[in-house]
Amino acid sequence: MARIDDIMKGAELVSKSVGQPRQLLQLNYSDPGAGKTIFGAKLAKAVAGDGKVLLLDSHMGFVSLLEDQWSDLRKGIVRVEVTNPADLAAFADAFLAKHPKTRPFTVVMLDELSAWVKIIAIDYVRSRTGASTSDLVPTIEGSDWNPIGYIVADILGRFQRAGVHLIVNAHAREKGGREAGDSKKYSPNFTPLMNIDIQGLMHNVTLITSTIAGRGQYERTFYTKPSASVVAKTRVGGMPAQPTERQLIQLTAAWVRGEGDDVAPAKASAVVKGKTPPSPRVSIEDVPLPEDELDDDQPVIVDETTTQQ
Repeated sequence: MARIDDIMKGAELVSKSVGQPRQLLQLNYSDPGAGKTIFGAKLAKAVAGDGKVLLLDSHMGFVSLLEDQWSDLRKGIVRVEVTNPADLAAFADAFLAKHPKTRPFTVVMLDELSAWVKIIAIDYVRSRTGASTSDLVPTIEGSDWNPIGYIVADILGRFQRAGVHLIVNAHAREKGGREAGDSKKYSPNFTPLMNIDIQGLMHNVTLITSTIAGRGQYERTFYTKPSASVVAKTRVGGMPAQPTERQLIQLTAAWVRGEGDDVAPAKASAVVKGKTPPSPRVSIEDVPLPEDELDDDQPVIVDETTTQQ
């Protein structure tokens, strides 16, 4: 476990975790800017219990959480920037081995899986062809995607076996719609085989779409049931096909607590309205818990290496 010690050098520990009746594995996917990072953080906090949320961030996705309006949401979330996908496997192995530095966390959020898949694909093809990092990226053949998919599914499977709640964000792929009358189909931006493997692990697969509804306004729609145009999935009883954000979070959190079978079916509501989220150009910094939230015996991880360069 020396790799985790290196990644989280200088961290302090909380020795507290909480068991819950059901483990959640959730995949959210959307176009960039649709709000999946904020939604994923809200859901993570709702299912974390007395534990904390470890947000493994592949790029600038965390910037939206730095807005003032999300200051309360940031409490209990610790961000670590992960640029090397091999470190995802190291984290998963650390949770499997019950490494002391994983004890504070009951939820792991991966934001965005699509970015790591791209890096894995490039590294795999370079290794297969013997190309150096100074060479142009070789062509990724169709047959290359099977082993790449196995690598990704293996990493997610390790988190699953560790028993931690896992929330995964990814980009969407849109097909069709080029010709008049064509129907569009939305799916996570993975290969078909990779989608099968990843979705097979998940309890919920949710598409998030965002449309401009007026000046400074946008509408978000959450899809949780599959259709001819939407890849979706839910194992939560009573979940409507298009829940509001609040319904989706509350019903899923109740399901995790073992209360899902007793929750009455919710009425569907198509959209959530709010102000258009800005995209500020700021530096990413660690988000440790505020001191007033911690007990004396509960220091939090503070990782000095996660500032965006």
